Amino acid sequence: MSLSSIPYFKPFISSLELKYNNNNSLSEEEIRNLFSRAYYTIFLYCRDTLFIEPSLNDSHDNIIKAIPNIFTKNTLIRLKKFRKEADYEEPSFMSNRSNILSLFRNVDTILSFSKEQLESKR
Repeated sequence: MSLSSIPYFKPFISSLELKYNNNNSLSEEEIRNLFSRAYYTIFLYCRDTLFIEPSLNDSHDNIIKAIPNIFTKNTLIRLKKFRKEADYEEPSFMSNRSNILSLFRNVDTILSFSKEQLESKR
């Protein structure tokens, strides 16, 4: 599975990446949606690709801990924090260019990982 096979996410992120690359800005709503969708897309992709069966009381943290790939696990931990910041906290977060550029790069990378790559430590 790759980014292109996730139809609800691909047009959204592609349009925002193009807009961001053209004028280096996104609205507050676009940034909030971008981080939220990125987090949940990667989270669900990993959970479903790795067949992680959550129990009734499993939190996102428990599912993230079950992902063997360190890069993916660390990215999800960061995205979870960024999603919360974008939704609830730091106004300065909205203008942090490095967080936004990192998101575009990491989402594309992780969603191109095969099951075998997600299962590997690296």
